[in-house]
Parts: sequence; structure tokens; C-alpha cells
Amino acid sequence: MRRDGSTYYPVLESEIILRSITKKEMREFLDLEQSSFVLKLNGTRRFSLDEAIRLQEEFFPDISVNELFRHE
Repeated sequence: MRRDGSTYYPVLESEIILRSITKKEMREFLDLEQSSFVLKLNGTRRFSLDEAIRLQEEFFPDISVNELFRHE
């Protein structure tokens, strides 16, 4: 979530909540430091294509990577 309360990846954020997945699980799966993961979630840094695909395949196989990482 950004400082202003908005989310950069609204579908990803909502699916994390709906599926009771912890951000720590996702961060550890990608082997990222907490600060790096937070920067990627809030849109300050970008997820690499490889990271996006790996997250989608592991945690959200029923949602396309394009839909999951759509941002507004």
C-alpha cells in the first residue's frame, strides 16, 4: 500500500487478503529483503517478469499474470 492509502496492484493486494497469503511468504519465496518487496508492492520498484510469473504460478495459478499485476 502506498503512503496515500492506495494500492498499486489492486488485484494482487485483494487476492493476497482473500487467500490469506502472507506477504512474508511471498517475499521469502522470491528471496527478497522486506524493504525491496515493499517497494515493489507499492510500485516504487518493478517486479521483474520472472518474479511476477513465479508469484502467479505459486500462489495464484487461476489468475493470469496480466490481470494479477494490472495497476491503476
